[in-house]
This record gives sequence, structure tokens and C-alpha cells, in this order.
Amino acid sequence: LQRESIALREVVAHCVEEIAERVRYNEIAVETSVTEDLMLDADRTALETVLRNLLDNAVKACVAGEGSAISVAAKRTGGDVTITVRDDGLGFPPEHGAQIFKKFYRLGDELRRKTPGTGLGLYIVKRLVDLSGASIAAASEGPGKGATVTVSWPAAEGS
Repeated sequence: LQRESIALREVVAHCVEEIAERVRYNEIAVETSVTEDLMLDADRTALETVLRNLLDNAVKACVAGEGSAISVAAKRTGGDVTITVRDDGLGFPPEHGAQIFKKFYRLGDELRRKTPGTGLGLYIVKRLVDLSGASIAAASEGPGKGATVTVSWPAAEGS
């Protein structure tokens, strides 16, 4: 990884712009709350890949679960920056929070699935987060109640 000091707000804005057409087409509102001063010690490609995958999953969850809102928020928490991606879509059983990061794991019945995918996106996200010295967790109150993914990433020194 090529670590550098990265302005999180710019990366979030870029990743949200990449999904803009999909969210407009599916009538999903995306809200961001990231202040300008939040700087991460990260590899830009790894960070963009993580955010891109989390936003992609949130869009898929909204489409499959008839959700209409995604939010991305970040705040400083000690020596880390906590990034939270929430959706009001499909959700999952609370006990599946750790399993969704396993290789090839996909929620639901394969024969009735509404969204495409390989089950590798969140596995790759978890690996990149681990390699970056960050941590990740997923939570949901249950099917149909949306999901929240929280990443704690090391803040850049001096930010």
C-alpha cells in the first residue's frame, strides 16, 4: 500500500458521483456528512475501493429492499476516523454481521436473489481494511430494516 494523507471528503464526493446515475434512476437519496478537515492515513486506491464497494452494496440493498436512502458520515474518534455507510434497504439477520465479510458469502436464497454479485466485494473490502490497519463492522436490525457498515480508519498525523 502507498500510504499518504488523504482528504476523506474529496474521496467520498468522488465515489458518490460515480453512483449518481444509478441512484437517480432508482430514486435513492444520498446524503453525506464529512467535514473538510478529516484526513486519513491511507492508500488512495484501497480507500476508494472500500467506499465504492460499500456504496455499491448500499445501492443494491436499497433496490432489492425497496429502500430510498443512503448516508455516508464521518467523524474523528481518538486516533481514527469513523466512516459510517447506512442504507434503509434489504437488511440482514443481526447474527450475520460478521459473516457478510467472508469469501463468496451472499445473503438470501440463491434462486430468489434480486441483485447480481459474486460474494467477493465485502471480502475484498475486509482484506483492504485489514491491510490498512483499520477495522470494519456491519450491523442490521433485521431483514427489511437496512444496514450500517462502520469503518474505523487511522487518521493522518496532525489532522
